[in-house]
Amino acid sequence: MADILPVEVPEDFSRCRNRDHTGKLCPIPDDLRLTYGYGTAGFRCRSDLLPFVVFRMGYLAGLRARDLNQAVGVMITASHNPAKDNGVKIVDPKGEMLASEWEKADALALHQKRTQDVIAAVLIYAVKWPLLTAAIHYLPQSFTFRTAIEEFMKLIIVLLSVSP
Repeated sequence: MADILPVEVPEDFSRCRNRDHTGKLCPIPDDLRLTYGYGTAGFRCRSDLLPFVVFRMGYLAGLRARDLNQAVGVMITASHNPAKDNGVKIVDPKGEMLASEWEKADALALHQKRTQDVIAAVLIYAVKWPLLTAAIHYLPQSFTFRTAIEEFMKLIIVLLSVSP
């Protein structure tokens, strides 16, 4: 499954290469539960560790928008916290808190070590799309079949527009 994922994680947002706003390397600890706190429809932590979380939440927001066929928001929060603390939350289409089944999926997805397991967590707990399974054998013609499946999988990618 890893080679057909519809997302490639930029190195600076990976667990081992996470960087803060100054470019300083800030790897994500193995035990995320000690690092990230889940609050009102979102996660909060030290700002140097947040890029990793923001990337994953942005991807999950895209999946949520695709599931609803509506716009979904991603909000960076910090107004009442010290400058070194920040947060990120996903906001449903009418400005309401994220649906509870998605909160569970997001929390589980954040703690996965492998990116493909992030998608699996969302598909299992939150998305109402029909699930598809594909098995490919290794005959010469299999490459064509695999390419067709990969192109289909790319259809779930959500194009993001970022406003200032």
